[in-house]
Amino acid sequence: MCGFLYSNLKSENFVLDDIISRGPDSQKELTNEYGYFYQSQLVTNNNTTACPAINKFGVLLYNGTEYYCNNDTDLLINNLTNNIDKNLEFLQTLNGDFAICFVTDQYIFLATDCFATKPLYVGLSGSNICIASTPTPIENIGLVPFLMDANLLVVFDIVEKKLICKKTINQFSLQQTKNNLDEIFLAFEESVINRHKENCLVNLSSGYDSGAIVSCLNKHKKKFQTLIYFENENIEIIKRRLALDKNKKHIVNNTQLEVKKNQKKDLFNRQLLYDTNSISDLGLITGNIASKNNCRINLTGTGSDELYSDYGYHGKKLFPYFSLFGGFFPEQLELIFPWYTSKTYPLYNDIKAVDYCNGLYGIDSRHPFLDKKLFQTWLSSNNKIKNCSYKHWIEQYLLQANYPYMHEKIALGKNYSINTL
Repeated sequence: MCGFLYSNLKSENFVLDDIISRGPDSQKELTNEYGYFYQSQLVTNNNTTACPAINKFGVLLYNGTEYYCNNDTDLLINNLTNNIDKNLEFLQTLNGDFAICFVTDQYIFLATDCFATKPLYVGLSGSNICIASTPTPIENIGLVPFLMDANLLVVFDIVEKKLICKKTINQFSLQQTKNNLDEIFLAFEESVINRHKENCLVNLSSGYDSGAIVSCLNKHKKKFQTLIYFENENIEIIKRRLALDKNKKHIVNNTQLEVKKNQKKDLFNRQLLYDTNSISDLGLITGNIASKNNCRINLTGTGSDELYSDYGYHGKKLFPYFSLFGGFFPEQLELIFPWYTSKTYPLYNDIKAVDYCNGLYGIDSRHPFLDKKLFQTWLSSNNKIKNCSYKHWIEQYLLQANYPYMHEKIALGKNYSINTL
């Protein structure tokens, strides 16, 4: 988790409060012929080089984590150039969470990961440009912030101040050829362990997604803390889950959520949060508790409903107002791909809400289900496996681990659950 800002308006007094909160460990700024650069940094890897970082081509601002590298900033700064095609080719090799701004004497390169887990906002009007991790500093200089979509490399001409290139970074293979779950389980565990740091905080419900994450952490004997909001959950399942580990637990009640409602209302009125039911309320509590307990990372189940179930199964829409095709994955995925980019899904706003709420407390949001390798491995499984049951591979992972779960989908913030059988 970091916060950054770039603008060609060198003398502007930027409002940086929510940029600073995202990176409580250090702040660094740079002004040169390209403009003004600012970055705050949350350190979760002791080998990380602080940004703004410079190579012979330009200046790098970076928010994210590359999970297969000890020093991801050095990896980026050693490979980014002034060449669009070479930069695209390099970005395709990354398997992590990232929002990247790289400014040279010719171009401004902006890049987002496969699911835009790290928001990147752009304000552009006439010759003025401002790029930031949150919309606040862009709005405060009179520009309109636009949120970049996922999986994109966008290139601006720094002289002409106009967009000249927009390319998809990763192309997924849609060949459904594999007929077992072994590789999916391995990719999932790799995703969870890569994102884990000792003392991270996990939001534990009675549902499939958080259950799979905690089950994996327990299997690998990882230390973590859990946050539980009992409202509308299956109490017996949660009790059985909590009995399986001795990690520190934080119980959240409605009174605590009420305390945060005024803060949420203020952020909503400033258009920094959207109406996402209890996601924002719980997000603010999560960030607060994580900060107080020295948890620098929050692991979430975000994305599982959108990527692996479409809020339904075998054509049955559990939530008709979200589901696009009832969770029935066809033999030719090209018919529906990429369904998960639909703005009717909560994913679009949930990622922003969780990121912003955690960011106010300097907490890094990480989402194991939004992993490029895991998603590709699941895509490669045949459609019979995908359609066997609701969230079939996650259900089978829980069964294999003998971890408690129920055949129901709990709607966060709602007073009902839906049977998934």
